Amino acid sequence: MGIFIERRCSCCGNLYRYEEYPSYISFCPSCKRDGFFESCYTENGIMPCRIYLGEDIIGEVTSVTETSYIIISDKFDIHERIEASSNPYLEAMDMLLYMIKEPNKVMRLKEKLKRQFLRENQEMHISDNDSLNMVFIQAIVEVMKRVYDKEMEKTERTLEKTFFGNVTDMNNNRTYESDKQKLKRDLKSIEKFRYAEGQKIEELSDVFPDELKCLKKETDELKSNFESNHYNISRQNSYEITIFDKLGICKKILNKQISSVKKVSNSKFKELYKEYDDHFKSIIKRASSSDISDDDYLFMLFDFFNFEDKFSLELVYSIADYAVKNDISDDVFDRAKYLYVSHLRSPKGITCMNRSFFLRKQYIQFLLKCNDYQFIYRLHKYIIYLELVFILKQYLITDKMIEEIPLSERVLFLKEKYNLLGEFNKDKEWNPKMIRIARKIFDRWSGKEAIW
Repeated sequence: MGIFIERRCSCCGNLYRYEEYPSYISFCPSCKRDGFFESCYTENGIMPCRIYLGEDIIGEVTSVTETSYIIISDKFDIHERIEASSNPYLEAMDMLLYMIKEPNKVMRLKEKLKRQFLRENQEMHISDNDSLNMVFIQAIVEVMKRVYDKEMEKTERTLEKTFFGNVTDMNNNRTYESDKQKLKRDLKSIEKFRYAEGQKIEELSDVFPDELKCLKKETDELKSNFESNHYNISRQNSYEITIFDKLGICKKILNKQISSVKKVSNSKFKELYKEYDDHFKSIIKRASSSDISDDDYLFMLFDFFNFEDKFSLELVYSIADYAVKNDISDDVFDRAKYLYVSHLRSPKGITCMNRSFFLRKQYIQFLLKCNDYQFIYRLHKYIIYLELVFILKQYLITDKMIEEIPLSERVLFLKEKYNLLGEFNKDKEWNPKMIRIARKIFDRWSGKEAIW
């Protein structure tokens, strides 16, 4: 046992101790804010440096060369090499301080990956830390959804059992055939919608293998396997079908009727939106209850994620509301297509899925309220962020990273950092001008991509 040193925390006044060592970094175990280091340099760099949290050793810093160092912490899964650092002690303190203060493993993973990315891509010079955090969170959420979709496949049941589970004798049941025909018509509507979505990314099979595989699986089975009792459907898919049938606005959008005042009057437009609002209000109320299970919360969150990704009803309202309140002219308003369309093709020819709700909403005012020069710069920045989401979820963030984190911590992360259900506008107030703008959005850009 070595000699212990006592230190009083400069932040909270707590008296704590740690073992004496030639070179060390210490953190207060109480408030986790105070960081103190004792440096000891040699001709070859620094002496091996211990990192303490109170008496616990949580990591170490060692030299590789005079200007190259390795920071290791098994507790926080850190093993990083730092090149050409003027003060490795400060870098190690900053790195560990965040990890010590942040209990959620998803947030720790986000911070670790962000540091790694910035260190390996210094030429990008990304200075907007808030937007960068948003991008990393979006990428993590999309990988979470990828993991969730894989889990959902394990809940697949036959179509007959899913929708007609209470029918004991299908051949002699009088309502069975009529119900089945109604379901078949609904499935064909969804099939048509999904097939149109699938066509949009058909050419991207090498770029988006996971999205395409999932989409094509659903589309092909809806097209060819309905009559077969061997057709399987997941819990999430069956729920989507039910909601599609329940909410009339889905079919109006799909059939290109929502943009015509002759086919959908203003009063009917508001009625359809209210029906959608009422449905998700009840979902959000259930998701907000204290006794909601982690599984049910995930189901409800990704149900809304899927719905907004397909129909963008919240985004359409936000764009229309902003355009009216700020008296946006028609030529400027057309910039909003870059936020609404399903995917964007960048100047480099990279096609990016456009599904980051928070980034989209943030950029409504950035793209609509600026001069032409600012618009070009901001649009370029927006597309770079979408490219980055794709790069992160395909090449940096693996399914295994997410699967190793407890479900409870994933859900807590979603509630605190990606509260999509909290973005739902419960108090929409439509007026004729806003409805005209919303119709324009549905008519101009639905089902299209934007090439800049």
